[in-house]
Amino acid sequence: MKKIFSFCAALVAAMAMNAQSIPSTDFEGGYSCAADDATLTGDAPSDKFYLDETATPHYIAWSDMSMEYTAVASWQIRATRACYITISLDLGPVIGSNKHIFEVKVLDSENHEVGAVAEGAAYGTDFTDHDDVKVLNGKLLIPAAGNYTIELRNNRNFCKGTIKNVILTYAGEAPITDFATPGYICKADDAILSGTAAAEKFYLNTEVADNHYIVWYDMSKTYTAVASWKVMATRGCYVTVTLDLGPAISSNKHIYEVMLLDNDGNKLDSIAEAPAYTTESTDADQQKTLEGTILVPGAGNYTIELRNNRDFCKGSIKNVIITYSADAPTTGIRNTAVSAKAVKFFENGQLYILKNGVKYDITGAIVK
Repeated sequence: MKKIFSFCAALVAAMAMNAQSIPSTDFEGGYSCAADDATLTGDAPSDKFYLDETATPHYIAWSDMSMEYTAVASWQIRATRACYITISLDLGPVIGSNKHIFEVKVLDSENHEVGAVAEGAAYGTDFTDHDDVKVLNGKLLIPAAGNYTIELRNNRNFCKGTIKNVILTYAGEAPITDFATPGYICKADDAILSGTAAAEKFYLNTEVADNHYIVWYDMSKTYTAVASWKVMATRGCYVTVTLDLGPAISSNKHIYEVMLLDNDGNKLDSIAEAPAYTTESTDADQQKTLEGTILVPGAGNYTIELRNNRDFCKGSIKNVIITYSADAPTTGIRNTAVSAKAVKFFENGQLYILKNGVKYDITGAIVK
């Protein structure tokens, strides 16, 4: 009995020591993941990926490392709150031609990716910055207080470059909302822009102070261009979607669609100006509420995605406004006319879809 007690006491003490060894931060003023504190893992040779302790200050180095190898620098942190953060790279001195494409990922305590930002697309455009602090484009959402892993990679073949610190800085409150009137505003400035469209075809226009907007400029449907926002819903409900349209872009032909995705990226619901690549709109400089509603099925973390589904689309968006419309049903469906579009609802803990008057049990299925 004494041995068992001693073992348990030792285990508790070890767990407590391990918990204390993870540094805590609220990201206010910036938290530095220092090169000296990094854990370096992977199969890269030690002369290709290493901590240079001969330099002052020390830095992590990638020296002509082929992408056939893996090389990851990581840090454990404990976030004391949910919030947005920006990522800055404290770049060290030049190594060789100094060509790099650095990427920073945030993983949760179960090693699921929370988000990532990078200098550019993996194995694409080279960057040669050095001896400077470089703020990466975009913000990452820390969804809750808890333990996270920060990972740093260099996604350029035969990469060369150095990092002294990765700096995580508070960039705004977490987007927690119940969607109550006047609604939750997904601002252009807060959007994450992703896809394969060229930068001159899909971008954030910041030329007009305090009136920034996302632009689609003559973009072919062969490319992808998605603006997205993270939302932390405090309740399930039906919501309306209002597009805060910016100025006309050329002929200004667009077919906007707003999607709701779950925390795993599965599509839950959507609403649009019209079916993709059909009837186009030319509206501009106004707030336009789309017909219908989207069901937020319950409290949780979601992604709002905005697309422009017109071939060679042109248009601009300042904000996407998500506003409470009605409570989410717990039994039956809402007491309004059912449109031709399928309606999803919960009943006795099961998820159903009602389409053309027929109810289907889709519990556990991925809803497209």
